[in-house]
Amino acid sequence: MTEEGESKSDNEKNVSKELAREFRWVEFAQIASNVTLAVVGIIALCIYNGQLKEMRKSTKAAQDAADAAKSAADTAAQTLRENGSQFRIEERPYVSIENMRFDPPLEQSHEPATIKLDFHNAGHTPALKATFTVDVFVDNKRTAQLPRDFAAELTIPSDRNSASSVNIWIRGPGDYDGIVAGTRRISIKGEITYFDIFQESHPTTFCAVYDAKVTKQWVFCPGNGIR
Repeated sequence: MTEEGESKSDNEKNVSKELAREFRWVEFAQIASNVTLAVVGIIALCIYNGQLKEMRKSTKAAQDAADAAKSAADTAAQTLRENGSQFRIEERPYVSIENMRFDPPLEQSHEPATIKLDFHNAGHTPALKATFTVDVFVDNKRTAQLPRDFAAELTIPSDRNSASSVNIWIRGPGDYDGIVAGTRRISIKGEITYFDIFQESHPTTFCAVYDAKVTKQWVFCPGNGIR
């Protein structure tokens, strides 16, 4: 082989080796690129997974916060209702009947007989639009009544009295003499209804029996009560 031929052969071998090195570099670069992409993908997946966990934690925290806020609001509303109810109980009027009497005395006048009633408000606020009903009995038989001499509705201020009256006829045979002598019993049953400043209605019931023999006064029944 000539020297020129040998030189040509060496050049071809060198070119082949150079191409082989370039191909190996390309393959290495591809492998490195794939590895890099894989690492990046793993890192991205880890970041996404972390974000997802944080989002779930945030969602749960938000739900817990919302539940806590609702619970606090419910508790506050309940406390307000309870405090409001207690305030109303403390501030409402409490009306009772304090005194009853024949005026003038039964022995002096009974056609009609006039029964005076004194109502007392022991509460902190006035009793509004107070009205009452009364039934009078002689030996458990109801007697006739005349129109009352007071306005249709009463206002009873706090820690004050308010007077009213009811007129009755005692015309049954022997009723008047029997009541004065104490052989017949006259009794009264009634109810006063009034409103507080919160527009809530309250009733007070009362009853009494006239003691004609000893005190010549009305004696209240044990069943009187404020509600």
